Amino acid sequence: MKVVSFSSLREHYNREIQAEHAHDFYIVAFFEKGQCLYYRNFEEILINPKTIVFMPPGQYHHYGEGEIKGSSICFSHDAFIGLDIEVVNLIDFYLFVNESVIKIEDEHIYHEFADIVKMIHSEYECKEHPLTLNIKMKSLLHYWLIKLFDYYSQHHEIDIQRNSNLFLSFYTKVEKNFKKWHKVAQYAEDLHVSYKELSRLVRAETNKRPIEIIIDRIISEAKRLLVFTNKSIKEISVELGFEELSNFSLLFKKKIGVSPNVYRSNYSKKK
Repeated sequence: MKVVSFSSLREHYNREIQAEHAHDFYIVAFFEKGQCLYYRNFEEILINPKTIVFMPPGQYHHYGEGEIKGSSICFSHDAFIGLDIEVVNLIDFYLFVNESVIKIEDEHIYHEFADIVKMIHSEYECKEHPLTLNIKMKSLLHYWLIKLFDYYSQHHEIDIQRNSNLFLSFYTKVEKNFKKWHKVAQYAEDLHVSYKELSRLVRAETNKRPIEIIIDRIISEAKRLLVFTNKSIKEISVELGFEELSNFSLLFKKKIGVSPNVYRSNYSKKK
């Protein structure tokens, strides 16, 4: 686990953090003061004070110009060890994948979260034995993530008892199989539920149909491959499970408004 202040990031890695990049670890960025633009998977977000940004592994992002104060807490999936697996799945989906940005409106809650971040930062700079230090930091991180999820769930009316199993299983299977399973029926069969039941549950939790979640994941990966690799459109379509290039191109244009070639060209011109 690592804790880095934004002032240190700006001082030592300003060029790197302003370039599109991804990590193989989780990041929770706690913004206390200032304002800046943040770009996540090609989406522009204005970051204001008292905001928390959750970045899952593999998510492409970068920061724009702006004076900001706060800290980034970085950790691997191993940092979740000790938490119940269902709790980990809930935190992973609702905070890191589904939401990604939370504005803390309640002053009391904000100061409570700020105090926890200061404690984590303090422990990180402590010179204790590594094993003792790691246990303390993980305990504080677990406590904070659970508090963050409680805050999020209260403001979004999440019924944990209702959705913690089947819905999260569907999300996990999409993440694992979206390149080869494009049909909702494939997921329903693997989860041993009916197409209708899966559709009802997913719509209740996300206000989307299952097929929309599957397609959104395919398109997100297509964008990443178009921008950050030199693979041909045909190679990308095959990697994403399309037997016919035309089917991939039609789906991409329907969702994004332009063809894969035009999207790649337009993004290159912006750089």
